[in-house]
Amino acid sequence: MTLAFERFNDTAMTIDQYFESMQTNQEQCKRNVEQTTISQEHWDYFADRPLKFLVITEEWCIDSVQFVPVLVKLVREYENLDLRFLRRDEHRDLADNYRNKQGYQPIPVIIVFDAEGNELGHVLERPVQASVEMAEETRRFQEANPDLEGIKRNIDRMPEETQAKVKEHSRQWRLSQQDRFAGHLLNEIRDIVEPARSAESTRAAD
Repeated sequence: MTLAFERFNDTAMTIDQYFESMQTNQEQCKRNVEQTTISQEHWDYFADRPLKFLVITEEWCIDSVQFVPVLVKLVREYENLDLRFLRRDEHRDLADNYRNKQGYQPIPVIIVFDAEGNELGHVLERPVQASVEMAEETRRFQEANPDLEGIKRNIDRMPEETQAKVKEHSRQWRLSQQDRFAGHLLNEIRDIVEPARSAESTRAAD
C-alpha cells in the first residue's frame, strides 16, 4: 500500500468535511459544483468504474476552485467512486512526491486509484490542455491591450497594475470555460485509467 493510499484511508477528509472546513472560496466551489455540466459521454464512462480520488490541495488555490467541483459533481452521483482531500501544508511529506517538470510542487494534485488502492496516475495543477488554452488567451489579451504598460513582458516582470489586470482577466476567462475545462480534466483522468483497464482486459482474456 502506498503512502498516498494510506492517507486516503486513514487521514483524508470526505467531501462534506472538506467543504465544512473551508474558510475561503467555499461559496465559489459550491457554485461551480452546481453550474458545471458533465457530458453524457463522461457520465457513461465513469458509471461502472470503481475508482478513488485523493486531492492534495489548499482552498485558496484557483485551480482547486475550478477543478475540485468537477470531481465532486461526478462522485456524488456514483457509489463506485470515492473522493477525499488532504491539505497540502499539513502533508508536505506526501506532496513532495508529486513535483512537476520544473521541480516545484503544484496544487492541486489529483491522485487516481483503482478499487484495490493501486495508484494509476495523477494530474498536477490542471489538465495540460487547459494550460495550453490559458496561455493562448493570455497572449490574445496582451495583443488586444497594447496600451497597458509592460504588457509584452513576462507576467512576473510586468508592472503591478498591469499584472493585476492580466491575472483578473485570466481568472474571469477561465471560470467562463468551466464546462470545457471539466471535459479536459475528465479526459485526462480517462487517459490515466485506460491503460490499467486495457491491461485488466488482457489478463482476463488470458
